[in-house]
Amino acid sequence: MPLGALYILPLALCAAVSDLRSGKVSNLLVLAGLAAGLILAVTGCARGRVICSAAAGFGMNSGMAESGNGAAVPLTFLLETAEAVPLRDRLISFAAGAAVPFALGFPLFHFRVMGAGDIKLLMAIGSIAGSAVILPFLAACIFCGGGIALLLLPGYIRAYRFHFTVPILMTSILYAGGLVV
Repeated sequence: MPLGALYILPLALCAAVSDLRSGKVSNLLVLAGLAAGLILAVTGCARGRVICSAAAGFGMNSGMAESGNGAAVPLTFLLETAEAVPLRDRLISFAAGAAVPFALGFPLFHFRVMGAGDIKLLMAIGSIAGSAVILPFLAACIFCGGGIALLLLPGYIRAYRFHFTVPILMTSILYAGGLVV
């Protein structure tokens, strides 16, 4: 699982719940996402992955971790860091990850196709995921949103009641599972 998914999933879940309850995405939530993206970019952990393994010298057997003599041992979660990337490149990826959703979303906001909270949420997710992931993430959001719209079409749900944070949450789950690269 990408390390960014540990930040993106709760962010998208809180935003979806907030949007469904009140019709708004909190600016504080978006700022927290942007701050997390900046911290991940500065520390260099944005490209890391979280892996689960048993302690060294222990084997895995049908999902259970056990030692050589059959005793159960706890699983550990490790952070596998990616290759070293210069700070300048990490900050560019952070900024581009936030700028792409803004640039693509502003016309949609101007023509009232998408809300400002959805665009700000995508900017926060882009800052965490980085510039290499944001375009496939946006494409997956559009496909998830289209699928939901097709399901709602027979009921003639009005377009202004459609909360785009739900497809963003669905795409975040796909990203955590490794289906959006």
